[in-house]
Amino acid sequence: ALTARALSAAASNPITAIGLCSLCGLTLIVLGSEAARRMDPELYLSKRTRNHYEPDFVHKRKAPARMKRPPSILLALGSEMPNPFISSSWGRKPSVYDKVKVSVLKYTLFPIRLFLLGTLLLVAWAIASVALIGAPRETGSKSSKPLPRWRVILAYPTRWVARAMLFVAGFYHISRRGRQVPRSRAPIIICNHTTAIEPLYLSAACNVSFVGEREHLEIPIVGTLARSLMIVAIDRSASSQRAEAMQAIKDRATSPLPWPAVGVFPEGTTGNGTCLLEFKVGAFTPGVPIQPIVLRYPHRHLDPCWVEAGPKVEHIAVRTLCQFVNHMEVVFLPPYDPSPDEQADPQLYATNVQRVMASALGVPPSLHSHGDIALQKEARKLQFPVDMAVVELGRLAKIFVADKEGSLRAIRRFARMDRAHKGHLTLEDWVTATPVAGGPREGVLSDASAELTRVFNLLDVDGSRTMTFRKYLVGVLFMASAAKDEEHKQEALDFAWTVLAGHGATQA
Repeated sequence: ALTARALSAAASNPITAIGLCSLCGLTLIVLGSEAARRMDPELYLSKRTRNHYEPDFVHKRKAPARMKRPPSILLALGSEMPNPFISSSWGRKPSVYDKVKVSVLKYTLFPIRLFLLGTLLLVAWAIASVALIGAPRETGSKSSKPLPRWRVILAYPTRWVARAMLFVAGFYHISRRGRQVPRSRAPIIICNHTTAIEPLYLSAACNVSFVGEREHLEIPIVGTLARSLMIVAIDRSASSQRAEAMQAIKDRATSPLPWPAVGVFPEGTTGNGTCLLEFKVGAFTPGVPIQPIVLRYPHRHLDPCWVEAGPKVEHIAVRTLCQFVNHMEVVFLPPYDPSPDEQADPQLYATNVQRVMASALGVPPSLHSHGDIALQKEARKLQFPVDMAVVELGRLAKIFVADKEGSLRAIRRFARMDRAHKGHLTLEDWVTATPVAGGPREGVLSDASAELTRVFNLLDVDGSRTMTFRKYLVGVLFMASAAKDEEHKQEALDFAWTVLAGHGATQA
């Protein structure tokens, strides 16, 4: 009855007829499209609504098999830290504003600031010289006794001069939260290390003495200032200088005499501030409370970090003095009291304090070390991309048997394979460039291509279809560790079986 009524209405009214025809046509198009999608599974799966219409169909398709990889390789390649040894200005052309500013201020503001800094340095030297008149040359540095109280008071204005030098350099206002606690509460102060400015600031803001070389005491002006600061002098030319430094820090930190707090930069080198480098254990060996200090340098035009892949220190100094204003933020964290476990294990103590400081800075803690700097320097010699050479060697050393010399040999081999200097190899590059046992005879490479492809896939954890130096080094260290470490021997055998027999298509 409804159909008859609709047909009669359509016959009497043309507009109704057009509407009915359109509705019927649209219905046929929708039903036809749905039928076509269901008849063609690949077309159907390409639609965003596939899970809504037929959720079980996706599970019927066989999931692609993943390679079964050794756990140590997965651990070594699981995450990647930013490169802390490359400046943000590396390879970047300065803006027109920077060029004009430096061109003008280099001949106006820079000479004035340089003259004032030199004058203030001489003033500080004069104050320190007066405070040390008549004092034995060993007092305050090589000796076992600190400076007398009255000499410390006479040398105190050098801290004001240090702050004046920072002001002249453009650090007019330094944002600071917290303050130094008494030495009886925390006899050691540690700080992150980004530039050459941190020692100057700590000298101005804290009652602190640093660890330095005995040779510094013989340098004019510098030696006098070092003696007034009562630095912890060590002999770096000695073969046992590391043990001597740790013992000197321990003796100073645990001494009942009124020494200043010992200032240490536990990273041992400077970074760009994107992560906190691995801490050396020297400051943590005494097992006494430590006060951490974190510094930041908010910047827009000049990255002041002093790193291997960046401007030279003299260039940074000139650029810093050509800035209208420089910024620094300092946070004095509460003292960290070690637990009995941390007192017994300096490495655990260092790791936990590193995490606290990294959290305060808002950056991740890393295990980058001097070995990464050596790799980056070697990469520059080999015309290899420096940002691909840093591999967080300290982390790999905790998983495999790794050393700096072996890693340097590995990067030289990889650079010879990477003829285009791209910093990575494609599968084709890998198969054609990898040396094969037996020498470069015709047919040897083609016979090994399947095995090389499996090695490539096993190390390509992130699925990028590229072989980076980090992946290559992990593979080299993995196989080298199997020959020296029983823990990795079975993993290496499974790895070799996967490569040679091709039984890698199992769930990881």
